Amino acid sequence: MTSHQPTDGRTARTSHRRASATTRRRFLASAALTGAVVAGGGVPALAGASAGGDGLIPTPRLEREGNLLVDPEGRPITLRGVSIADPGSTYGSWSSHTATEAVDLATRTSEGWYNRLIRVPMRPEFVAARGPGEIPHGDGRGPLLPGQFDGDDLEYYLESFVDPLVSLCAERGAYVLLTYQRDHPVSHQAEHQGFDWSRNRWECGADSDDDWRYPEVCGERGVLWHGEDQVDDLLALAEEQEFERYYGEEAPYTEPAEITNALDAEVRLFWETVADRYGGEPHVLFELYSAPTGPHAGNWGSPTYPSFEIGPDRPDRSIDGPNAKPYWDLWVDRAQPWVDTVREHAPESVVVIGAPQWNQYTYWVPENEFEGENLAYASHAFTQEDIRPLETYLGEPAAEVPVLVTEFGWSEDVEWEGEDHVWLEGTTEEFAPEFEAFFDDHPVHPVATTFDDNWLPMFFEDVPEGIPGDAVSHPHWMDYLSDSTPGQWWYEYLEARHHDHPDVTADLPVIGESDAPPRDLTGDGLYEDVTGSGDLGFNDVTVFFENLESDAVQNNPSFFDFSDNGRVGFDDVIALFERL
Repeated sequence: MTSHQPTDGRTARTSHRRASATTRRRFLASAALTGAVVAGGGVPALAGASAGGDGLIPTPRLEREGNLLVDPEGRPITLRGVSIADPGSTYGSWSSHTATEAVDLATRTSEGWYNRLIRVPMRPEFVAARGPGEIPHGDGRGPLLPGQFDGDDLEYYLESFVDPLVSLCAERGAYVLLTYQRDHPVSHQAEHQGFDWSRNRWECGADSDDDWRYPEVCGERGVLWHGEDQVDDLLALAEEQEFERYYGEEAPYTEPAEITNALDAEVRLFWETVADRYGGEPHVLFELYSAPTGPHAGNWGSPTYPSFEIGPDRPDRSIDGPNAKPYWDLWVDRAQPWVDTVREHAPESVVVIGAPQWNQYTYWVPENEFEGENLAYASHAFTQEDIRPLETYLGEPAAEVPVLVTEFGWSEDVEWEGEDHVWLEGTTEEFAPEFEAFFDDHPVHPVATTFDDNWLPMFFEDVPEGIPGDAVSHPHWMDYLSDSTPGQWWYEYLEARHHDHPDVTADLPVIGESDAPPRDLTGDGLYEDVTGSGDLGFNDVTVFFENLESDAVQNNPSFFDFSDNGRVGFDDVIALFERL
């Protein structure tokens, strides 16, 4: 991995701490308010006390309504957040933090982070590792072949790494998206034969031979998503789309039955366990499969050549072209039973469904939807031209169905482990304005990747060794927030929009001895009508001051952060007074 060293001025560039200037007017308002409360029999002045409580919004169970996700009152919700690294991977010696510490920071409103969704990708290689930070085949670049973990492995993984994240998100008022993630190529290296692993954990085939790569099941591409019963359809499509003319192959590669059936069993086991364990949690959503690679229009790769390698002529493999739609239809047939498995164990949860070609065929969803209630769809958008303009490939489906952009981002440095990840290559100046305009103009739910300093594109430029990953290190992390990936920009984007959630008055408790819960009178997400009387008056300021340290206020800091400093304290009492 490319090493990044801090540059002079990075701390100054990071704008997560804001000092509030004390003006004469604020001072006089403070004095007047303190005197009035004391004269009225209130509690003594707090002398500048502040609280560092963290939280976002209540997280009731969401439902689909047309192309929107709505709360129980029918109010649209926009989920903006980040994707972390696989939680099992963060316990390795190479990581500067654990997943729990990452989520702790990502949901700290007192640090200026306003992520409303935390995406948790769970990769088979780490589920099967059965130990913190271990990688079964000694290589983080590729997943195991299907079928390498069992129910006990999965239960251990969930209990050790995922349960704490689900609990923390509930406490912080953030939704969590639990994801089955299988997108990397199967690319075990020859040198790993010498590792002390059982053969089925690093080897691509079952036969013993001097050759380390077995063409039957291995190659420079992800495990194909198709089913055993779809091979004939794929071969017919290849003939119809003149595969041999373009690629010089008699037929495209398809997985043998033992692999397709093992994949089916693995996905079913995963969701039988995960959906059953977390289906009762209203703040948990499920992402079915991220991201199915091939089959897709064009060349999806084989054990002997990489995907998209083409001959002298280029076939139409565009996402919206006629060659693509049949593959979406086959994906629907393949994945519908997996959707049904989730729904059987979690009948009310939102299920987010990906698409072939690394979640890029979302364009075709309105033409042929999956069956079921509360279904949404996933797309990935990096810097590649294939998915542009965003208005076409993401905006058009988002006008009809809920779309979560569950991974997006860019990086100026795309070299990692000797490979160039060209689909990520770009600068903040090039791509931030495009994504910002698109997200603001379309009803999509953007999830930036990756809230980490090891997985590209990295939010944090490599944090030097010796800086611990616990809560004390948060200031150090923020010093390394990157401006060459979405990191710094996403921080500022969220901060500028953290008040634009719907009115959730019914979910806030009554403050003190008031007769009704607080109300947002202006639609800015701040609840200035503290007493719920229907208007703003001095009594609201008094009740807010008297109950500043109460759980009702401190457990809901984003609703009472009138001073916009990321926490609830006496500054907010003064700011509310100034609204009179």
